[in-house]
Formats: sequence, structure tokens, C-alpha cells
Amino acid sequence: MRTRLLLIAALLTTAATGLSADNWPHWRGPSRDGVSTETNLPLKWTTDENIAWKLAMPAWSGSTPIIWGERIFLNVADGSDLWLWSVDRAKGDVLWKKHLSGGDHRERKQNMSSPSPVTDGRHVWVMTGTGIFKAFDFDGNEIWMRDIQADYGKFGFNESPDAYTTPALLRYDGKTEIVITGGDVVTGHDHETGQELWRADGLNPQNDPNHRIVASPIVHGEMIYAPTRVRPLLALQAGGRGDVTESHRAWSFDRGPDVPTPVTDGRYFYVVDDRGIVHCLDAKTGAVVYGPERLRPGTYSASPLLADGKIYVTNEDGLTSVFKAGPAFEILAENAMNDYCLSSIAVSEGQLFLRTTGFLYAIGQRRK
Repeated sequence: MRTRLLLIAALLTTAATGLSADNWPHWRGPSRDGVSTETNLPLKWTTDENIAWKLAMPAWSGSTPIIWGERIFLNVADGSDLWLWSVDRAKGDVLWKKHLSGGDHRERKQNMSSPSPVTDGRHVWVMTGTGIFKAFDFDGNEIWMRDIQADYGKFGFNESPDAYTTPALLRYDGKTEIVITGGDVVTGHDHETGQELWRADGLNPQNDPNHRIVASPIVHGEMIYAPTRVRPLLALQAGGRGDVTESHRAWSFDRGPDVPTPVTDGRYFYVVDDRGIVHCLDAKTGAVVYGPERLRPGTYSASPLLADGKIYVTNEDGLTSVFKAGPAFEILAENAMNDYCLSSIAVSEGQLFLRTTGFLYAIGQRRK
């Protein structure tokens, strides 16, 4: 059931056409890997300085804002209900709110609004932790809905290793594959049929029945990176079929993250773990370039953003550290919002969008 859900979500992301670096249609941006090609992005800000606008939010969420043109979309928890918000990108005003589901509740640090929406510029799809899956047009008209738990069974009903990851897309040899990390293995699937093409074992080396994975797989070129719960982080070469556990393993690393998904430009591979420890590796060989280096102590759940020659990453206290991309570690700025934060940063037209418990912030001035 969980595999079917992930396949659906990945297929929706393939529908996006005419993607522009100015849009942020997915949790990890237009290239689905946390990398932005934009330049001259804000380096320093406070809750009041270098802020274009801020929109009050009713509760915390792990969901990242997505942006297309003049619209921002948010998965929002308010009381016991879950909503999809459409926000005017220029002013920060709410244009409409559409009800998704009741039954919101807290699971440790998360609530049921954690999944981020996705858009192709005409439609927006959003799922909730309660299993309600809906599609809307940009005017807020509901196109269809599914109750995934009603169709396939309750989440977590069977005791087994779990994954809370987002699929990645691999384009290789003229074809598209969907890359999924489950609780035990990383697999590649035909994007038209869902048929499994290859798998690599090793994400649950202790065979722990309570194992779970949060950090998502990453694809860059012909390399596939599959984090697990700290160790091992696996790097695989694309192109395999069947069991590729040994045949296509490029390297592994035993000090990966638990929650934050790493980021790479294809040359350097950056890992920020849950305690703010940073490692930079050679993306092709896994050789350590530097690390461990420490950011400000705290808990890090948001995933790092690579943009403008910098890495941006926010901890749960709302502090965004900015450090230099490349082979030498150098902290360039620390920006404190003093508010609980689980969401990753989004980028669009020269602005950063950061969601805390209290507000959605548009940071910096919009570039036309």
C-alpha cells in the first residue's frame, strides 16, 4: 500500500511541464533535489529586517510552501482540521482555503499537515497524514479526492519497517525510473507501470522490525543516494537490474543524517545531521572533503538548500545557518527567527520563503 502511494506521488511530479527556476513546485524545488540555480539571494535577515511580508499561521507544520507564479500553496493545520491555503505571492494575503480533512492529531513533533503539496502550474495536489488525497485547480475547485486508508487499509496497521520519504526521479538511457526508499531497501520502478526494475539491500542492516527512514533519496545525474537512519548512507550507480546491492554500490558513509535529506551539486555531497554536524564528501567517491564541522547546537529537521554558492539550513529553534558551498567550511551568517520550525526553505525570484509556527515569511525583495 505504501509503495502504491509513493508511486502515485512520484507520477504526479512527472506531470509538471515548463518548469522554471523561478517556481518552486515541489518540496525540494524544480529539480527535486534541494538545489536552486538562483543568485543574489538574501544572506541576512531577522523577524523584521529584510522581510517583504509575513503571514500569520495557526499552527506548526513540517510542510514546505510551494510557489508557482503568483501563488503559494500551503498544507495547514488549524484546530482539529486540515486545510489547503492559496496565498497571494506578492502581498502575502490568503486567497482561499479549502478543507482537506478532520481528525488532525500530533505524532511526536509532527501533525497531519506534514506532507507538502505539489503543482504543475495548473493543478495542485495535496495529501494529509490522515490519508485524504485531493486535487484542486488554481481557483480552488476540487477535482477529485481519495481516502487512501479506506482504499488500502490503515497506516501503520502491520508492524514493519516504515519510510516517510519522497520518491526521486531517475532519467537514464532515455527512460524515467521512480526511486523509492522503503524501510529496508532502495528500489527503482518503471514510471509507467510501477514494475520493480532493481533493488539494493542494506538500509536496515540490523533487520530491526521497528526501523524507519525519514530522509529521502536523491538523484543527481547517474548517481542515486539513499540515506537511512544515520548508517549506512548508500550511493549507487544507475543502470542496474535485479539485485544491485553489490554490483552498483559506489560508496557508503556511516555518519549520515536521520531526518534532514542531504543535498549535492554532483561534485560535493553535503550532509547535515540532526545535531547540526556537517560533512562534505566527494559526490562520486564518498571521500571526506571535510567534517565533522558543527553548526549552532540544536535539533535539525529541515533539509538543507544549496543555492547561490551557499548552503542554507534551519534548525527547530528557527535559526537558519548559511555556510559556504565548496571544499572549505565557513559559516557566513546565522539568522534567528526565535520560533519553532520544521519546514525547509523554498526559493523563488530572489526571495526565500520560510515557515515557522507563527508565520510564513517572504525574505528579501522579489526580483522581476
